[in-house]
Amino acid sequence: MFLSGLSEWELGVLVSWGTDADWAHPAMTLRVPGSVARRLLADASDLSCSETGESDTVEQTAQETAQPFGPGVFDDVPVHARRPVTTGDLRALHAVSRDSDQLYLVMSLAAGPQVLPLSALEDGVAGGGRYVIIAVADDVPDTLVAASCAEFTEAEADNNPGSRSPVHEPGDPAFGRELGTAEGERLTVRLARSFHDPKAALRSLVLARNIADLRDLGDDWDRYESRRSPVHFSVWHGLLAMEQPDLRPFLPVSDDRWGGSGLPLGILAGVQVYSTDVTGRYEGRAHSPDCQHTQRGRGLSRYYDLATVEQMLDAERFDPCSKCGGYAIRRLTAAQVAYYRAAHQVHDLAGRVQWSTGNPSRPGVDFASLLAEVKKWVDTSADDWFEERREFREWNHFLHQLLRQVQTAAGGRTAQ
Repeated sequence: MFLSGLSEWELGVLVSWGTDADWAHPAMTLRVPGSVARRLLADASDLSCSETGESDTVEQTAQETAQPFGPGVFDDVPVHARRPVTTGDLRALHAVSRDSDQLYLVMSLAAGPQVLPLSALEDGVAGGGRYVIIAVADDVPDTLVAASCAEFTEAEADNNPGSRSPVHEPGDPAFGRELGTAEGERLTVRLARSFHDPKAALRSLVLARNIADLRDLGDDWDRYESRRSPVHFSVWHGLLAMEQPDLRPFLPVSDDRWGGSGLPLGILAGVQVYSTDVTGRYEGRAHSPDCQHTQRGRGLSRYYDLATVEQMLDAERFDPCSKCGGYAIRRLTAAQVAYYRAAHQVHDLAGRVQWSTGNPSRPGVDFASLLAEVKKWVDTSADDWFEERREFREWNHFLHQLLRQVQTAAGGRTAQ
């Protein structure tokens, strides 16, 4: 493509003052100030330029709009010297770049640093917002994504696991893996490899993780009134876990087999949940973004509900689809996966303690090993799992209650 051989100054001219483009020839129409026009026409550039015969009009218009359309918006100047982007800059960007529809790291006085899709940036600028463009997804350094891309590709070639089966044993180190960000990166690479550049997908994932509400990524429409997304469908799998977490450890204690342990949600409480209908206000079942009953692979839009894991525990009218489970969650951090795994192990331990203390004479009951396991959890630091002191106390109270139960049962058995 002819753009690849141009200097930064020439690219800046095209982006800042381009008004129309004909990619078939290729040819572009520029409205530039006189100083820029003279340099272009003096053969000081690799661009082949000619006047359109509207020099007076062009000169006047360029002078009137020199400030809004001048350089200093993109990467032709250092970040500290950049000026706010204008609607004219964004129109020019559409004209000269086929890759304009991606994610932008911007900064504004009102909101600080943000990651926005182009449509949201256009709406913000049109509404009077002042945004400075810091970087785009393509600017994410190759050193951040190349190693992960190679690692996941090599692992796929060696193991060819396809989609990994979930692990159901809480003591397995891989338990809860399918919900984490690391698994999201692996899936992004695997799904992008056949249809897209995996490195480009990972670059988009790096920026998209900073978006507060992921529905903003899917709220764009093209001129044919079809939904479009600034990220490849594989990135959605990097952002969202389509599998639902097992929340039984956090449910209230009850006597039936579905009863929980009443453990605090801790850092899992605020994890985002996306569904077509969290509260059951519509006719029909609730679906996740990856459900075959919705526009699968299209990601999220404003038609989805945003809730939290804490709210899902009390969603009495939630009616999930039997195929997809009804919702997807934002992928868990390493600390969140660690607590999810710990809560399930403690919940499983509580079940074994309850059964053993109720059947102390049954073969296989080993209070010594149960006591050692409970003490291990009592001594395990939970500082990274709770943000409120109340939850920290609830966790410790539950463990010490288990400890007393085992000690009492073991003492009674010894006395017998």
